[in-house]
Amino acid sequence: MPFVCKMLSKLAEKHNLWIKVARKLGAGDEAEDVVQDMYLKLYKYVDEKKIIKNDVINNFYVHLALKTIIIENFNKRKNFIRLDSPDFKDLPFNDTMPEELDYAKVLNIVDTEIENWNWYEKNLFNLYKNTNLSIKKLASELDINRGSLYHTIKKCKNKILCKRGLVILSKK
Repeated sequence: MPFVCKMLSKLAEKHNLWIKVARKLGAGDEAEDVVQDMYLKLYKYVDEKKIIKNDVINNFYVHLALKTIIIENFNKRKNFIRLDSPDFKDLPFNDTMPEELDYAKVLNIVDTEIENWNWYEKNLFNLYKNTNLSIKKLASELDINRGSLYHTIKKCKNKILCKRGLVILSKK
């Protein structure tokens, strides 16, 4: 049996363990897919001697591969809006509806969340959201420290993320 097949069969012996590890690292329902990706990447890119030494699997290396794949998957998804959020269940998404209407409904959901914030955060976030100014230009116009403004905007975005399960599209 070639060494690569031996490597994959050795890894497959602990398949359920790898799925549990992937779930604990944050893969959730995608754990099975992450583990399959890990098998493919290890097979394709990694020297098998790093994975198996003296007929024993290097668990740290496999753990690191799983963690890297989960982070890559998260980074690929982070600029999308999650449509499985309960706030989106009644939105009639289809091909005939104009894009602006969908965007307007998403903004309404965000505006509803912002209503409960303190005066300072609410006003700063609304200025950031409703103007085409960068954080640097906004800070200079408002005479606010740029770092302070950046951290306030970041905190506001995180509030929306945590509360609604949304990911806000990056401002360009």
